[in-house]
Amino acid sequence: MNSGPDVSPGESLSIPWEARECLLRAFPVSTRLGNALELAGFRLLGDLHGVPVRDLLLIRNFGKKCLLELKGLIQRISQGLEPLPQLAADSPLSFQAERRFFVAPHARDVNPFELPLSSRLEAVLILSGVARLGDLHGRTEREVLRMRSCGSKTLQELKGLLLRAASGEFSVGDQESVEAAALALLRQLDAMVANLPARKLKVVLSGLGAAPEGPQTFARIAEELDLSVERVRQILSQTLRSICHSGGPRLRVQIDRILKCHPEPLPPDTVSRWAGDAEPWPFQHPAAFYAALLTQLRPHLHASWGSARLPKPRPAESTQQIGRYAEQVLRESQTALPLRSCLHLVHQNEAFWSLSEIGLLCAVRRNPNLEIVLISGHPPYVRLKEDAARRAGL
Repeated sequence: MNSGPDVSPGESLSIPWEARECLLRAFPVSTRLGNALELAGFRLLGDLHGVPVRDLLLIRNFGKKCLLELKGLIQRISQGLEPLPQLAADSPLSFQAERRFFVAPHARDVNPFELPLSSRLEAVLILSGVARLGDLHGRTEREVLRMRSCGSKTLQELKGLLLRAASGEFSVGDQESVEAAALALLRQLDAMVANLPARKLKVVLSGLGAAPEGPQTFARIAEELDLSVERVRQILSQTLRSICHSGGPRLRVQIDRILKCHPEPLPPDTVSRWAGDAEPWPFQHPAAFYAALLTQLRPHLHASWGSARLPKPRPAESTQQIGRYAEQVLRESQTALPLRSCLHLVHQNEAFWSLSEIGLLCAVRRNPNLEIVLISGHPPYVRLKEDAARRAGL
């Protein structure tokens, strides 16, 4: 007689809440069970909570034996089985030994697309279905390196970002007074502007009034730099956006908090008062420049594309054609599609057979009728904006 736990295909797994942040590998499991669940994307025990048994039985190499072993493990955890000490879920060293990503608990709800990322890392995170830093917790380095266009450099950038998040660099605190926060913000912006490349620095200073002759028109700046007016406008917009993302969520909250207490546009006299009676003036540029910079930054802090932003592609007729064809595919499907499914259908057009996932993302971004939907733990979806509006009752 089999004394093991009963198996009913119609039931769902229930994981005790105290074990949901634990690595599956932190418990004694067979190689077959561990590999089958890991390849199916289950890394933490909490990932299994609520999963129907019938879905588990569809996983390759996962049969009744594995199911009995898993149910027995859950039963023993409920009875007090502890994870192995050297593989405890909240130990960064154990994650490092397993070559997994560890995300500090206080940083798991941070939106990664509000942080300073390279264009390549942004695309990798979107294609991986990452909508918050917590979605990376427990993932292996091998999973990320499998992504197209992701190499050792991108991997090191991601590791560095997680270390900065763990140190609290992107955490938001409101214990400071408005005046103290404003002064700290001015110092932060002063350092960010000082680190800009020469051409970007020239455009920002001239466009926002730090030049000796005051604010200059785009036409005047374009003439001095031998650029088109549109290119000057692009450089200013890109620079403001990069400053926003360099500061992370903390910068956004600080600026919102300070500007709520003052009229817009921000008067230069207000900025001067923040510095107090300091003599000489403690910053590199005049107060009018910082007032204009803060006023210009606020719109960029809330500009987003879905839950993420992507590198802006070069205007190209082929990109517009791809976007129009993707829109046609979605209209024919009459439903939102996973990005890879949409790409597969687009590939059926011989003109786009070599299109990559990143190329499709850029094309979707340029099409005003399409949008990307990011859901934690799931791959990105492409849908028509009008479908979202219809569901919302607009």
